[in-house]
Amino acid sequence: MGYSYGIDLGTTYSCIARANEKGEVEIIKNSEGKDITPSVVEFESAEKIAVGETAKEAAIINPENVMQYVKRDMGKEGHNRTFHGVTFTPEEISAYILKKMVKDAEEVVREKITDVVITVPAYFGFDERQATINAGKIAGLNVLGIVNEPSAAAIAYSAKKADKQDKLVLVYDLGGGTFDITVAEIIGDRVEVICTNGDHNLGGKDWDANLADYVLSEFCAKTELTQDEVLEDGEFYNDLMLKVEDAKKMLSTKTATKITLSMGTHKKQIDITREKFDELTRGHLLNTINLTKTVIESAAAKTSSKGTPCNKFDEIIFVGGSTRMTQIKEAIVKEFGMESVIFEPDLAVAKGAALLAQYIKPDSADAGGSNAGAGAAQTGGQKLAASGKFAEVTSKSYGIETYYDYDKDKNKMVLSNVTMKNTKIPCNNTGKFVTLENNQRNVAIVVYENDSEAWTCELSFGKEIARSILELPPGLPRGAPLEATFSIDTSGMLTVTAVEMTKGLKCEIKTEIKGLDAKQVEQLQQKADMMKVGGE
Repeated sequence: MGYSYGIDLGTTYSCIARANEKGEVEIIKNSEGKDITPSVVEFESAEKIAVGETAKEAAIINPENVMQYVKRDMGKEGHNRTFHGVTFTPEEISAYILKKMVKDAEEVVREKITDVVITVPAYFGFDERQATINAGKIAGLNVLGIVNEPSAAAIAYSAKKADKQDKLVLVYDLGGGTFDITVAEIIGDRVEVICTNGDHNLGGKDWDANLADYVLSEFCAKTELTQDEVLEDGEFYNDLMLKVEDAKKMLSTKTATKITLSMGTHKKQIDITREKFDELTRGHLLNTINLTKTVIESAAAKTSSKGTPCNKFDEIIFVGGSTRMTQIKEAIVKEFGMESVIFEPDLAVAKGAALLAQYIKPDSADAGGSNAGAGAAQTGGQKLAASGKFAEVTSKSYGIETYYDYDKDKNKMVLSNVTMKNTKIPCNNTGKFVTLENNQRNVAIVVYENDSEAWTCELSFGKEIARSILELPPGLPRGAPLEATFSIDTSGMLTVTAVEMTKGLKCEIKTEIKGLDAKQVEQLQQKADMMKVGGE
């Protein structure tokens, strides 16, 4: 049937789906017969791991050798972890999760799975996206492309919705560790993203943490133990977190539940009401509402020039397992007053990724094998753009370091954006600049990623992601023209080309993740291939 595969690599749970050429899509169950796999890795030794349910259960008795929530560390420097004297990168740990899901899926579908689309939070920047691609490579996969999670959910919803009417939708995606909010237009079988925002450090895990603090406080009050005494016991804490997660799920259908905790001779039962849970976590809920308002305002401003501002929606689509919490739907519907649909919270993202992979999967003539990587992704991006099925936007703004007013303050540097947040991709945007001095020999091109929606902002608002030197011809006067073109592909990956306009001298600045280079990725792939998975 010509199947394609999509993977939702989640903070707390992950999922894999496949779609055929007819647009039929299904979730592939793991070896435990479940649709979703906990994104948890246990390091039984330096050479042997367990992934999924087994690892999650091991967190109670072996917490020091279990890694959870690794997605929050993706693309960040200094977040390597050491187990049994061996250091592991976040990309490497994520690769083990991918390998587990792909191996289980292969046993079900009876074919080799190589080409995949992997999802990321919409708010992921360049480093996080490149780290996700690297995780796929380490797992031995050919990453056809990266797609934002709420966009993938919109694709899945568009394919499944019974009525084929055009709709303007708001996708509210609250997962275990990330939150994204996206405005998208569904026109026939085409999905066009208009605006997106979010917080990849906000998710159901934070609701768990607030409830855990309360339960821990109540337990200590009843036992007269101090929190320091209790938190020294890693097994107790992980047992607490598992029970808190279960209690949160229970409160989605009941108004009250209980948690029983034991430590030494102390055994106490803590009562929890839905009302109390909502009170404890209201701050997180308000954060999602404020971000939603920001996206709606941005979408309205972006489309107002067309005479049809996007400030009224046909419906809001809830995806992500954490949207099952009763407080979420009640508050969002009340706040924004629109129809709502809870759409396959745990599964929609993976399904959308699999459908997207159908548009961009390589033909036999251009398939590059498991190490094709960026080449295959570029081919996929070209196919996606040509298909007209899907249009994405940038989740960040991109610019370069410039002088604000060289004559008045030669030390004042600012960030001048060239491509603005929520620009439709693929895109090419050019900024015009000039030299500062007569006979200037070269110019430093320093590229920044940032969240600003202004053309000029403070350097502190952004993060440097690349730099290079553009050599200049001799004899140029001050004010000689320079241009910097920012090219972003369908996966949100960036290339910058700087040109001196009188002689045409140029340099290309390819942004590269700070940390792993191509050789290190290859070495980690070999290391991952040698790692034994528990039960083998």
